[in-house]
Amino acid sequence: MATAGTTYRLQVDGYTNATGNYHFHYGLVGMTVATSDGSATERGDTGAFTVRLTTVPTANVTVTIGTSTQCTFAASTLTFTLANWNTPQTVTATAINDAVVEGIHSCAPASITATGGSFATATGTPPTISINDNDVGTLVVTTTDNAATETAGNTGAFTVALGLQPSASVTVTIGASTQCNFATSPLTFTTANWNTAQTITVTPIDDALVEGPPSCSPASITAAGGGYHVFAGP
Repeated sequence: MATAGTTYRLQVDGYTNATGNYHFHYGLVGMTVATSDGSATERGDTGAFTVRLTTVPTANVTVTIGTSTQCTFAASTLTFTLANWNTPQTVTATAINDAVVEGIHSCAPASITATGGSFATATGTPPTISINDNDVGTLVVTTTDNAATETAGNTGAFTVALGLQPSASVTVTIGASTQCNFATSPLTFTTANWNTAQTITVTPIDDALVEGPPSCSPASITAAGGGYHVFAGP
């Protein structure tokens, strides 16, 4: 085992008097990946991580950072030489600013690989960067028929759609009322039909009370799933 600060005499086979600078491997080839900023925000703060080699290479080494559907990485390629192989190089992670409601999610490069300098078999462990979403889910509620009677056959109606694309299916629940029934509830919106309005039929309850012209509205309209956490009053 070599000791720091100690001078060693090395014999180079085939040469009786060989002088000069020589680089020797003293460890297994690999990469050290360290997260320096584990959080990013869409259209805001960036995350970051560093990469360095674990041992001196035989020649220049190119490290390639894989892609992600949620982030871009700069630089996407890093070059390590005999002089800077153990100096960490920074990769900046920028969250992709999409129009999808995802809540807090994450990104990671698909891979971290190396070529050259006897590092062809070396890989790094991709770090995970947490992403704060800047998209807020909203509901689009539109009245399509605002008149109904307790007489059978005359109903009211309104429609519901999502304001932004969700990251998964969303369930919208229509609250109850003491004056009307609402059909159909709950509603399901997917990543394919999120902006297609779905109709709620409003049927007044035919009671035996003299009420004049009463009105009704759902106690609430709520949405959950796919990044949506929405509560809307009547």
